[in-house]
This record gives sequence, structure tokens and C-alpha cells, in this order.
Amino acid sequence: MRNIKRKIRPDEENKQNSPWNIAADFDVEMSFSAMDIAGMLKQYEMDYQTNMNVEEISALLYDYTSGYPFLVSRLCKLMDEKLIGTKDFVPWAGYHIQRR
Repeated sequence: MRNIKRKIRPDEENKQNSPWNIAADFDVEMSFSAMDIAGMLKQYEMDYQTNMNVEEISALLYDYTSGYPFLVSRLCKLMDEKLIGTKDFVPWAGYHIQRR
């Protein structure tokens, strides 16, 4: 990639640590902690009053996803759009999910 870039760009624009260098290290933590997930669920709870056990659900989401942002968001979206309001949905209040 570096050699191709050098042929395309003028020499003054050649930089080893450029943001365009896809092989450069990216040291930013992108995963959510259980506390981060709990913060999002608390906001959801304030908006929709589901009576969910925020700490328990956030811990379960973290356990299942290891905090991977896409998976956390996707599971929350599916729970909100597909699960709530179905006949198989058990209200959050007093409901304990068994961990697998």
C-alpha cells in the first residue's frame, strides 16, 4: 500500500503515520462496559418505564456480547422492536433471566 500511495501522491504529501495508512495501530477502546450499557438502558427506562432490572439486563448484554457495540445495539433494537408486545414477552418486572 505504501508504495502505491507514493506513486499516486506527490512526495511532500508522503507521510508514514498518515491517517490513510490502514496498517497503523488504532489504540482506541471501542467496546462498552456493563456500566456503559446500564447508562443506555437507564435512559431507555426513563423514556418507556418498562420496570426492567437495568443492572441485570446490562450484565447479561455484556456477558453475551463482550461489550461489542454493534451486538449490544442490535440486541437492544431487537428487544425493543421484535420482543416487546409479543405473546412470548414476559414483562421485565420480577422477571429473572437464567444465564446460559
